[in-house]
Formats: sequence, structure tokens, C-alpha cells
Amino acid sequence: MSWPLPRYQCDGCDYRGITLPMPFSLVYQLGDGATIESYPALGWCFDCNSLTKIEDFGDDAFGNEFKEKRKSKPSCLKCSGTNIALVTFSDDDRSDFVHACGGTIYRSYSDNSPRYCFKTVRYNLDIEGNLLSISTGKTTK
Repeated sequence: MSWPLPRYQCDGCDYRGITLPMPFSLVYQLGDGATIESYPALGWCFDCNSLTKIEDFGDDAFGNEFKEKRKSKPSCLKCSGTNIALVTFSDDDRSDFVHACGGTIYRSYSDNSPRYCFKTVRYNLDIEGNLLSISTGKTTK
């Protein structure tokens, strides 16, 4: 399966951005040899000043257990900064995030935009989110 390229724009300023719809998982290696698999979320990184993939532990059983074991905060997967905010979109593609200009970020897809097909990628991390290795899987269909 291929995915369209999501585009993002702010209705209060000239911010424009894209994120590649690359499928990847985050596999945390715990000290006792066990692993926990998670998936990145879309978020705003105030250090990168853009939408990007971030760690998100959530408030479910997994997230609460993981937060107890980890000392550092969730981080941006681009720059490793921890000054981040989770961004979610409603059914009308409007985000819940208020941009620095006071505007709202919207998501859109174009029927004419390129579509992408990637191999799945697995980021192997230690409990604190430090990259240990990267492995690739089969191509998504």
C-alpha cells in the first residue's frame, strides 16, 4: 500500500510543512533483556520549530509502566530535544495545537501529490531513548 504525502499549514502565518508517512516502530531494550515496542506520534518540536515524529508514552498501562522505568522525558525523534507537544487532528483535519502565532495547523492531502511506499524501519533504543541500531523489514504494500 502507498500513502499520500500529508501537508500541513497554519491559518495564522506562513508556516508550511510535510512529514513522510514512513512506517516505523520504536523498540526499547530494557535492562533485563525484555523489549517494549511502541510507535511514534506526530508532535510539535519547539527546538526544530516544526511538526515531526516524537516519542509518546500515552496514559495507558504501557505508558504508565514505561514512565516508571524511564528517567528522561519523551523526546523529538529528529533532534532529541524534550521541548515537545503532542499534536492530534480531528476528523476535519484541524489540529488541537495552537501555533506560536496563535493560529491553528491544518492537515491536507492532494490527489495529485506523490504517493510513497517504504520498507518498515525498526529503531532499537535503550530505555532512555538512545539509538542502539536501526533495522529494516519488508516493503509495505
